[in-house]
Amino acid sequence: MSLNLNRRSFLKLIGFLSLSSFSQHSLAKGLNFQELPVLLYHEIAYRPLTEYTIRPHQFLAQMELLRALGYISIFPWEVDEKILSSQKAVIITFDDGSYTFLEYAYPVLREYGFKAIMNIIGAKVSKDFNMISWDEYKEVLIDGYLEIGCHSYDFHYLGWSKKLSLREFERDLRKFKKLVSEELGKEVRIFSSPFGEPLTEGHLNILSNLGFEYVLLSEGETREKTYYRPYLEKRIIPRFNVNYRMTLKVFKNLILRPYEGDLL
Repeated sequence: MSLNLNRRSFLKLIGFLSLSSFSQHSLAKGLNFQELPVLLYHEIAYRPLTEYTIRPHQFLAQMELLRALGYISIFPWEVDEKILSSQKAVIITFDDGSYTFLEYAYPVLREYGFKAIMNIIGAKVSKDFNMISWDEYKEVLIDGYLEIGCHSYDFHYLGWSKKLSLREFERDLRKFKKLVSEELGKEVRIFSSPFGEPLTEGHLNILSNLGFEYVLLSEGETREKTYYRPYLEKRIIPRFNVNYRMTLKVFKNLILRPYEGDLL
């Protein structure tokens, strides 16, 4: 007897089989943890493939797996010991504001009830054809699954943390906050460092004075460095960059390690 499956059904089956590979005891243990994975995505496309690109079917498979394994996605301010002691949680973030988010990511996130943070480059919104527009953000924000973060107004370039003065840094962020307030009527609480560059105490003081409560980074490759430990450092949030090179098996190990230890 042949079994006909479309792509969505096939990926759901993968998620179910991944879930069934762990015993109930294994899934129940380790929930009293002090760290959780924070995922970073950029562009979702079939080509060109770069360190900042993931294929649409890979993203779908990862979200299917999160759902099958019983994960919830949360915003940083929703980190609560009571919730996290009884459920697996992940924080999902996107940088830049690529239009591919609306094409491939948001429909899946909304279907599964997964919340996400989109860190935008203010100067490119409604100016760059490849970026999501203000009107599109307004429409999506109504659903409550998306939160807007700052990825700078206009200093998205390598080496900015050393080339940009603190005065220029502050001026740029004030311009960003004013723009988002005017366009979306929102107060931005999250700053995502362009290219994950480390910040000085001066940067952090300015961010705090401007009302940025959380700082997203993406530096470091080892898991010991990049898991979020909110009960040790709540404000600074390291992330894992997810791209097309990451297999589903590696992704599964990545998200389960805080609960289950190494699985590979």
